[in-house]
Amino acid sequence: MPPQRIALVAIALLLLAGAGAWWWAQTPPAGSQAMPAKSSRATTTPAMPSAGTATAASGREEPDAAMAAVMEQCNDALMAGMRERAGQLSKHEDATSQLAYALTSPMAQEGMPGAEEDIERLFKEQQAAQQRAFALAGRLDPAHPDIAWLAAERCFDAATCSQVQQALLQAEPDNAAAWLRAMTWARAREDDKAVEEAFKRAAAAPRYDTHRGSSLLAVMEGYAGLQTPPACMDTRLQAWVRKQLPSGRALDASLFIEIMALAGEHASPFVGGELSSLCKAEDGGALPAGRQAGCVRIYTAIAGSDSALEQGVATSRLIGLVGDAPGAPALRERYRQLQWMFEQQRNDWKQFDHLGMATDDAAAMQDTLAKAGRWPPPADWLPKNERARSLILTGRPPPEKKRGQAGAR
Repeated sequence: MPPQRIALVAIALLLLAGAGAWWWAQTPPAGSQAMPAKSSRATTTPAMPSAGTATAASGREEPDAAMAAVMEQCNDALMAGMRERAGQLSKHEDATSQLAYALTSPMAQEGMPGAEEDIERLFKEQQAAQQRAFALAGRLDPAHPDIAWLAAERCFDAATCSQVQQALLQAEPDNAAAWLRAMTWARAREDDKAVEEAFKRAAAAPRYDTHRGSSLLAVMEGYAGLQTPPACMDTRLQAWVRKQLPSGRALDASLFIEIMALAGEHASPFVGGELSSLCKAEDGGALPAGRQAGCVRIYTAIAGSDSALEQGVATSRLIGLVGDAPGAPALRERYRQLQWMFEQQRNDWKQFDHLGMATDDAAAMQDTLAKAGRWPPPADWLPKNERARSLILTGRPPPEKKRGQAGAR
């Protein structure tokens, strides 16, 4: 994705604010995916619906050609302002500036080379510049609670990231989320012993913290006061955007900064990661007792996180792990509540404050629904998704359909 198009993408991301809930409600939990050992921009992020699919499902309006041209002018002007600020931040000797620069420097790149080898070279240079900024921020503010996490989260080259990864584990040895990342790193190295050790440390850790919203706050602080370009004040563009955004929001530099930061948020360290593989019994059998207990402890911690997506996936996994044990009915009811929450978000996404949801979306969504008189869900409500209904009613997924049965008429 060309970095200079981030503003247009940012606006699209806001319009698709409800797409995460759409994905999770429609798709069974993803299988294990280890991070590639070679340099890659990719993380283990769940697949999202396309813009066309999400727009059609929600009825949101796509811009016509004339509006797209105006948006591009606004985009170019916003990016020019962002590049100027990024250059200023890179020269400031304070942790706040260096952290904001580290989080946004790849997006501030002007232009992209055409050849694949040049793109790979540019990526490596950008990552090196990022890590230098993170390291400087850490030296300037050794007590900062987020720098080690953010640096490790954005380090993808297995050949150069070992020191950054170890710095996170040393800084947060009591954080299960850090050890779940270590599991993925170990799998990329094909180090089975390290995978098992990281799993044990995650199961024993007393807390689970993905530093949700930390990059948003850092970028907003570093880019505070960025001016809105005149090109973005076009009356046609402003009128079109106001129809798409939640009430009270307008297209300006502050909105761009918020969504630029949200676009840089990375996936949960466990969704689609190594944990799902370790906690899945082979051939429908039972997990060893020690592994079972560890999986339950980790998923219980994740189910108490401040992310609705993480809560949903972890709760569905816990339902399968605990069977008919005490507490199973409460898990199934919580899963039903989360399904209701996601459906409300899909049906009326504008009611939710995307910025408020950036740090604790589970609580923010529930509070919004309670104020609207739509929480808790009706006692007899069940989701349409067959798998979700079966987990709620029986604690088990629906029986697998025999080969050819799905296509039978």
